[in-house]
Amino acid sequence: MSEIRPRFVSIEGLGQIHEERLDGFVQACRRRDVAFDREKDTVLFSDIASIQSAKVAAAAKGANVLICVNDIVGTVVLTELDRLGISVPNEIAVTGFDDSPVRRLSRPLLTTVSMPVEELARYAATRLQAEIIENEAPAALLRVVGHLVQGESTL
Repeated sequence: MSEIRPRFVSIEGLGQIHEERLDGFVQACRRRDVAFDREKDTVLFSDIASIQSAKVAAAAKGANVLICVNDIVGTVVLTELDRLGISVPNEIAVTGFDDSPVRRLSRPLLTTVSMPVEELARYAATRLQAEIIENEAPAALLRVVGHLVQGESTL
């Protein structure tokens, strides 16, 4: 894959999760000098059921990478690309996010980003104790670094 031509694929109703992941992706594109227009290159479906072949074909047109907001969206996108006869990862690469068990159902196996769930759980428990028992003010948003879990949907 020479020039990277990405699309960010998400669904409505994810709120802050959608925004944080899209912001992170936009920042990564800037750091790597990858052209990405937040308005034009973001594909937003109304819900999982609306991710259908014709709409996926339109989303994929002109792109060679689909960055999906989570593994459920990524798995459905892979299914629709297969129905369209679009070869993953040869014609287009697809990634997910969350390292969800659902990704293990995808063919090819979805590449994803895994988050440090134990670290997040410890932080949440500590913050709950501080806010409920010690009456502390809510803390700022915690951002953590995920790690790539290579699947078969990217080269």
